[in-house]
Amino acid sequence: MRMPRLFLCVFMVLAAAGARARAETEHVVFDSAGKPTDLICDGATMGIRGEFVVRFERGPTVGLQPHNQRAPITRDGSALRWSGRSEFPNGESAAFEVAWHVDEAGAAAMQGTVRRDGRQWPIEIEALDYEIDVPRDWFVGGAIAGAGRLLPVAREAERWLYAAETDEIILRDAAKNWRLRIGLDRARPVSVADHWDDRGRFYRIRVRLHEGLWTGEQFDLGLTLGLSGRASAPAARVVVDAGERLGRFHGFGGNYCWGNESPVTEYTLKTLRNVWTRHEMKTFLWDRERDNPGPALVEEFERIRR
Repeated sequence: MRMPRLFLCVFMVLAAAGARARAETEHVVFDSAGKPTDLICDGATMGIRGEFVVRFERGPTVGLQPHNQRAPITRDGSALRWSGRSEFPNGESAAFEVAWHVDEAGAAAMQGTVRRDGRQWPIEIEALDYEIDVPRDWFVGGAIAGAGRLLPVAREAERWLYAAETDEIILRDAAKNWRLRIGLDRARPVSVADHWDDRGRFYRIRVRLHEGLWTGEQFDLGLTLGLSGRASAPAARVVVDAGERLGRFHGFGGNYCWGNESPVTEYTLKTLRNVWTRHEMKTFLWDRERDNPGPALVEEFERIRR
């Protein structure tokens, strides 16, 4: 198919609709290990990191949800469910499972489980926690709501800003606009630290699940993350000179190469004046089906004919 050298291409960004190609709004981004990495609210994206960690006294801290290809972590299809295991330096290991659900308002609820894996010899640990890192610059100068604790601009000598047994922690920014709520299934020991390292500066929220001798117990955690607020946008002034002619408009172009099951595709084909379209060529289907094309190829042919 010949393509004009110069054309107007209208890219239909369907990735935001997800692999299911439905008209949904994405509120939470997860990595390959089931860790939340971004919360999205009103078009603004706040980086975040949440995962189960095991700390050894005078030893390393081991994250149970590493984001790498070597870790034996699997996802349950397209569902927001992950499971895997991590080894400790002493040869022991632990397994985890997390299942997330994100509602229409953007609140993300997790049911998580951590258990010893393999041999059940007791091991001594400093703590098993669920750690959440949120960017310091979003909330600095604000407060931990309901706790009477400010989040000072200058870093204090005592890195721990808050410690209590609670079923909820809420961070508010200085402008009282952004609000991050972390809800727990029951009252648990929770601490907040002003944490600085080579990755950046964060407020680190730790939810304690266990400390000391760990034998064969399984630990469960129910947790909810919710970000609310309004994103600010700079004022913009747009001026159109109707008397200036820039060129002749011939029509729209469409790149129909992915997510064609979306209602967006059907709408543009029916509504817009398409003067050109580009379609993917499923060569592996061509090679396999030849003179007896299956539904995917037939659908592609019918779309091209339109």
